[in-house]
Amino acid sequence: MSILPKFFRLLLTTAFSFIAPVFLIGAILVGLFVVGFVPGFEILCQSGIEGLAKFLEIFGDGSPMEGVLAIGFTFALVGAIFDTYASYRYQTLRGD
Repeated sequence: MSILPKFFRLLLTTAFSFIAPVFLIGAILVGLFVVGFVPGFEILCQSGIEGLAKFLEIFGDGSPMEGVLAIGFTFALVGAIFDTYASYRYQTLRGD
């Protein structure tokens, strides 16, 4: 079997593994921002956004955006390693 389909699958897995946590963090931030417009939830949502920003600053050396990227790259690396292991395991069990 050609190595090109395996490479594309690895590339696609890595891209999805990076995009998934970035979208999840973005969805949480947007959700908190939107719910913040509901009367009575402003303070709760503002503290949630600040808490998430502080959490991301831990991973981003003081910058929330770098924290999101660090988490995304870590998930991409883990996804690529897992896909490589699963591909190797399937190949050895099948006998190729």
